[in-house]
Order: sequence, then C-alpha cells, then structure tokens
Amino acid sequence: MSKYLKILVAALAAVALATPAVAITLDAKGMFIVRGIMSDNVKDANDDTDDSTAAFDQRFRLMTTAALSDAVKMVVDFEADYTWGRDGGSIRADKTDELELRAAYLDFTAMDTNFKVGTQTFNLANGFIMNEQATGLVAKYRGLTFSYIKLTETTNIGGGGIVGSKTTTSPVWDEDAGQYVQKTTTSPSGEDHESLESDYYGASYAVKVGDFTLTPEVGYLRATSEADVYFFGAGAKGKVDKIILEGNLLFSSWDVDGGDDGLGTAAYAKAGYVDGPTSFAISAAFVGDEDNANGEFVDVDGFRNWSEMLAGGEFGNMSGKAGTAYLDGKSAPGDPGYYYSNYMYVRLDAGTRLFNEKSGIRAAYIYAQEAADHPDGTDAITFGHELDAYFDYAITKGLKWTTGGGYLFADDDLGPDDMWKLGTKLTYVF
Repeated sequence: MSKYLKILVAALAAVALATPAVAITLDAKGMFIVRGIMSDNVKDANDDTDDSTAAFDQRFRLMTTAALSDAVKMVVDFEADYTWGRDGGSIRADKTDELELRAAYLDFTAMDTNFKVGTQTFNLANGFIMNEQATGLVAKYRGLTFSYIKLTETTNIGGGGIVGSKTTTSPVWDEDAGQYVQKTTTSPSGEDHESLESDYYGASYAVKVGDFTLTPEVGYLRATSEADVYFFGAGAKGKVDKIILEGNLLFSSWDVDGGDDGLGTAAYAKAGYVDGPTSFAISAAFVGDEDNANGEFVDVDGFRNWSEMLAGGEFGNMSGKAGTAYLDGKSAPGDPGYYYSNYMYVRLDAGTRLFNEKSGIRAAYIYAQEAADHPDGTDAITFGHELDAYFDYAITKGLKWTTGGGYLFADDDLGPDDMWKLGTKLTYVF
C-alpha cells in the first residue's frame, strides 16, 4: 500500500469514528384474525332461495413505523384478507394478489403544525360518516384540522394537454340513477380529461367545553366538473363520571349542473354507561336523502357497521365470501353493507364479565328500517328486529376467542323468512 493510500484510509477511518451513528427507530404492531362463519337467508330473507353458506377466512395486518427522530416518521401498514380454499380445488396458500397497502404516509411537524402526507385513514363526523383509508393530506394546527383527499386522478397527456378519446373509470354523476356512482366512461376526442377528476376538501375545529369536545366541520366534494356536494354539521363527545355521550349531525347539499339537487341528513346519538366490566348503551341513527334516487345520503365513502345481519357486525364481510350481510352490494356492486347509507335504527347494547376476568358476554337489540323513501315512488322498507350476542374469552396475553352471531326477525317488507348468522374467531393482537 502506498504512503498516500495509507494516509487516505487513516483519514477516512478518523472521519468515520468522529461521525455520530444514525439510529433508526423501528416499531411494529399488528393483528391476526381467523374465522369460521355460517349463515342463511342473508341475501333475500327467503327460504325458497338456496343462499346458505359456510366458510373460513383470515386477516393479517402489520403496522410499521420508521423514524430518525421524534420530528418525522414513516408509517406503512399492510393487510391481507382471504377465504380459505379456492374455487376449482387448488391450494389457497399460493395466492399473491390480495396484499393491501392500507397506509403509507409521512408524519412530521413543522411550524407548530402536524402533517400527514400519503395514504392514511380519514374521518368525517368523528368516523360516523367516514372512517376509511384514502390518499391525501391532513394538517393539524392546535384544534384546527384541514383534510384533502384525492379520489380520482385523470390526467391529460400529449403536448397540447388535450388528447383523443380516452376510456377511464371514475366517479361520475348518473342522471338516470340520480346519484354519484363509479362508471367507465369513454371521453370524446378533444375533451379535457381532468374535468373527470374527483377531490374532497374538509375542515374542522375541535374545542373543549367542560367535559365535552365540540367539533363543527365543513367539506366540499368535487364529484365531477358537473356535480358538487357540500357538507356542514357538528359533533360532540364527552364523559361525565361513568356516562359517555356522543352525537353528530351532518348535512350533504348536492347539485348537478342542469340537473337535480338535494339535501341529505345524517344524525347519530349514543349514551353509554360503563362501570368496570359492565356496560350499557343506547344509540340511534338516521341517514338518508329523499332527493336521491335510492334514498342514500350522498357522501365520500361512508363507514357504518351497525348490524350483524344487515351491515356486517362482528362477523362482517372481510374477504368477499364469508360474513355476507343483507346490504352488501346494495349501494354499489362489491361494496360491503357497512357503506349503505339509507337507514335508521335504534340499538340497545349490554355487556358484562362472565365466570371470571377472562370471559365476558355482549348482546344487542336493533330495530332498523330505511330512512328515506325513493323519488321513484318506492317506499322506505322496514328491515325488522335483530338480536346479536357474543361470548369473549381471553386465552392468553393478546389472544382472544369470540363466538356468537345474529338473528333477524325479518319484516314482510324484507322477505317472508328470517335470516341468521353464526361465527367463531381467534384474534391475536401484538
């Protein structure tokens, strides 16, 4: 080794020793669920139709965080849902197309403002109207929160920015159905394709008033260049001793250029009592819009899982086959029932410890019907009366066994026969 090379190696070693090590903090948590579910009559409340089913499915979710400092971190969440077995009899373990990227965003603070940029969970009306993953931006400064969601991107291409015909699937306003739906559209030559884009903008302000947090909020959904939806309302949540109170009221005012307009209402209230392992609650909700063709509240992507038989519940539709509920696909093909937004219900809940500190029971009674008549003259239907019940047992730290289900005493509006669902599952949280 030459003299100069030795000097260079020594200098690099000295610099390396003098440079502080860069430590990356990695954190991971997750859960694994495996379930067995059987049900009957969940599609039409009619024994004459053979829609009984039994299946196993599972879900794996991994949430990871990487950070160089407390000021910024990267969050990535993965999820895989699938039903055991496969049509045709092939082994299910070789499936490769069901890994979902639930979240991938930067979380950092600058100018006293917290920013989350990327794919993350967005909420509207404290999660009552929306609690779902989407891609966008959230900025929080003290009690003020601004949200932006990119729902559909359709860019122009070519030197002039305007191109020939183009086929795209995007949220568009269906004049015949009178609602905002996903459609495959072929735009003619010369059209500005960016007019098909869809975006959501929201703002809320949380303020403490005694034991309660009040949150007024507004939002704007640019469905297409021809359809706009405006949201406005407020929510409140708090606790007084052992009593928990919560309520939300939100309106959606929508307008179609040269077409219809309407005003939807979404209201929710809940009062609960918790004393150690024992709890009681009563809740009620009204969500609908008589101006919309199917009576549904026009929203971004509502998440309302309030019934085992109707919307999904504890054993809801997780992988596409097991846990099917009556309202699955009623809003849009492929959508689980907890996205349906024309309903009203009253729900009573109770739960307590059973035998020892490791076991407990939960039960609920639900009366439900559609909230809004349909503009085509179809009346709102009554779903019926439902009873749900569950038994929970903590096997060991992080591992819980749950078994139970639901039974709907179907109203004649729904069908001639009742529907039921039974399930059992293991849940491991780590």
